[in-house]
Amino acid sequence: MLVMLEHEAEDPTPIGMAVAKWRARRGMTEAELARSSGLSQRLIADVEAGRDWVDRVHVLSGLAAGLRLDPADLAGQPYAPRGAEHAAVHAMAWHLRHHLAQVVVGRPAGVVDVDELVEGLEAVKEAEEEGRLSTVALVLPPLLELSDRLTLDTSRRSEAALLRAAAYTAAARLLRRLGYRDLAWSVLDQVRSTAGARMIVLAEEVRMLLAMGLAQCAVVRVERERADELSFEVLLVVSVAQASLGNGGKSRELLDAAQVLATGAAEQSAVASARAFAAVEFGALEAALDHAEQVVALAAGPRARLLVLKASVCVRLGAFAQAMGSLVEAEAIAPIPMSLDPLAREVIAALSARVSGRDATVLAGIAMRCGIR
Repeated sequence: MLVMLEHEAEDPTPIGMAVAKWRARRGMTEAELARSSGLSQRLIADVEAGRDWVDRVHVLSGLAAGLRLDPADLAGQPYAPRGAEHAAVHAMAWHLRHHLAQVVVGRPAGVVDVDELVEGLEAVKEAEEEGRLSTVALVLPPLLELSDRLTLDTSRRSEAALLRAAAYTAAARLLRRLGYRDLAWSVLDQVRSTAGARMIVLAEEVRMLLAMGLAQCAVVRVERERADELSFEVLLVVSVAQASLGNGGKSRELLDAAQVLATGAAEQSAVASARAFAAVEFGALEAALDHAEQVVALAAGPRARLLVLKASVCVRLGAFAQAMGSLVEAEAIAPIPMSLDPLAREVIAALSARVSGRDATVLAGIAMRCGIR
């Protein structure tokens, strides 16, 4: 049971309003939704009333499954663009639909410099890590076209295929974050059979399944692989899937395995961040904050996501000033990723109902820039 605040708001969050709306559409009582979702009736009532909010994977997945919906339907994704940068990222979805159609029809071959693809992918990776998703959206389209026009000598063909897989996986990641999961899945399917790219693709498959509320499917998918061959990235993401299913021992085992593979401060910080997300799934709020404090070297994108998690934990603990600080910092370092994150929108709404004065004004500005109001 999560710690609940003494001050209980009566202003539902975006997901809380969607749950109430869809429950009414389905003609379900709170008790019926509780049975079909596996969640408590009190939690459902509190979420709908604004006394609680959705900041855990298993709660969003349970609500969506109970209402026979994709989690995106409850989160309201894809979100309408707010601002030029968000619009540029959003336009990527149209380009990728167009691109896939051309792939089906076939493209004229042409010689492409592999080194050009390497440079482009490095730029995409750096922009992703720093949360500059508008840059990713601008760089990826020509990169995908280059990767599909490869006619290379045998000595570099396998390298080119791996680069193509990396480019398509990056495109799928962006589409998933936008909320276009069906399209993301189609994009990922283009490179699923690429030799040597299994772990790159698998990590995104697991994230996609989690986003679709299918944590058990994500776990089963990973269990098909040899445990000693799982990559660092796959270990991290499937540990959260296990935590969302209530499998604490397995989640810790996976995180410990990732800890062994971690080299350098950045990867050590990534493990600590994953431990924080896993702890929240169990309602271990103080433990989540302890793990978050061990993070010293995350890039702006993942750091912003962790800051949003910290903000949600702080709201639950009644530490509103700390929650405000985390949200303000998250928006400052990665505004577009924050605006695309359903959890961020939930936390902004939850905190807005619990503060007043200058803090309420600051939050109203963040909410407006995220497109919540």
